[in-house]
Amino acid sequence: TIYVWDITDGQQKLTGQLKGHDGPVWKVAWAHPKFGSLLASCGYDMKVIVWKEVGNQWQKAFVDTSHAASVNDLEFCPWEHGCRLACASSDGTVSVLTYIPNEARWARSVMQ
Repeated sequence: TIYVWDITDGQQKLTGQLKGHDGPVWKVAWAHPKFGSLLASCGYDMKVIVWKEVGNQWQKAFVDTSHAASVNDLEFCPWEHGCRLACASSDGTVSVLTYIPNEARWARSVMQ
């Protein structure tokens, strides 16, 4: 479970509990605010999940289950290159997830 907190004036308020991984979560990364409240997580369960806050609710925007081993790291690129996320896995691959706005979908490419 991933917990999202709002901290205003030193006060902590839980704003989201993101449940979707079936094991330890190794990393969470935020996209540039230009793309809204968007974050990604990766874990031992070989999943990459992109989460989006809609209203006051967090939803899964995209789930990638294509890796064959733990996904250990991920990071969004600078906003000037669009909404792209690089994901590194123990299966020896790096995947890049790219959001295509005019098609409202995520595309995946892989490097060995």
